Amino acid sequence: MIAAWAAVFLLAAWIIAGWIWDLAAPAPYAPPLAVAADSQKAADAVAARHWFGSDAVAPGDGKHVASYQLLGAMTGSGNKPGFAIISETGKPPMPVVEGEEFAPGVRLERVLPRAVEVRRQGATERLELPEKSAAGGKS
Repeated sequence: MIAAWAAVFLLAAWIIAGWIWDLAAPAPYAPPLAVAADSQKAADAVAARHWFGSDAVAPGDGKHVASYQLLGAMTGSGNKPGFAIISETGKPPMPVVEGEEFAPGVRLERVLPRAVEVRRQGATERLELPEKSAAGGKS
């Protein structure tokens, strides 16, 4: 008789423990849905929000050749091209899709995770993202 009560007690404890584990368990992971986004629209949306600085840029002195600075990069996925936010001296940041010519004779050739390759007058140049400082990005 005691063995029967012990078996009932263990079965009840096992069922209650299962319910508690079900209630206390975190929600199952749901992977993000793949969104087919147009690279140019995504680049325009990022640039419009000025996440990489304001669009008010001091005019250049006109004495030197324009230089470019990489402000942000998003690599491509599958057959979707990547894009970058590039700033030219004296001009506001502009979104550029991989393979696009964004200035006369200047083409965005390749987007990498922390850099881009730009072809200017037949020569390939590499623009790197600025390094973050040790103080959390503040200088």
